[in-house]
Amino acid sequence: MAPSSDFVPLGSQTSLYTPEKPTKGELIIICTWLGAAPKHIVKYTTVYQRIAPGARILLIESAVPILVSSYTRQRAAIVPAASIVLDTLAECSHPSLPPNNNNNSNNNDDDDDDDNDNAAGGQPKSTPSSISPEEKDKPPSPKILLHMFSNGGTNTATQLLFVLNDRLRAPLPLLGGMLYDSCPAKGTYWKDHRAMVYSLPKDLISRTLGNIVVHIILLMLHTEIA
Repeated sequence: MAPSSDFVPLGSQTSLYTPEKPTKGELIIICTWLGAAPKHIVKYTTVYQRIAPGARILLIESAVPILVSSYTRQRAAIVPAASIVLDTLAECSHPSLPPNNNNNSNNNDDDDDDDNDNAAGGQPKSTPSSISPEEKDKPPSPKILLHMFSNGGTNTATQLLFVLNDRLRAPLPLLGGMLYDSCPAKGTYWKDHRAMVYSLPKDLISRTLGNIVVHIILLMLHTEIA
């Protein structure tokens, strides 16, 4: 569930905030802890909206059903988030993405125009000596910040990076940095149990049945790890 109406849902656990005047190449990715409540998430999104007003915010929430599903399903669920990252890289003409044919054709047209001007005895357009044409047309560098919370957020970020690596076949340029918030944590059986149960609905039936399901899931996970 998105923390506010400013976030547009992209999937069951993914939503996107876009400011009125977004800055090209700026993206903040928030991977929440397991079962994070909207009232808690909004504390972080509000801070980012204030300190980086031009950045889009990609919110990926962590929930028990996704966490205990297969990696194939987890990566399928993360595809909408990966698409936003790829769009951000495309804004900056990232070298790992296919070249823009339109830009190439425009450059060729400019070269033809210059040749025609020279042939006619004209002079090419002058540019300030301090700024070369290459620097003037250079796209901005991507500025991507990845903020992960607890083991749930770490797992989400891991699946996202796997999907991006499959698409890009190159390292993701996290020029803004990576924030590890309370992670990675060494989970014990009962710590994992409390985290999962806390994320369940508060009614008695959900808590009672959910408690049993959580024990079954944890027994399977811890037995597999052991």
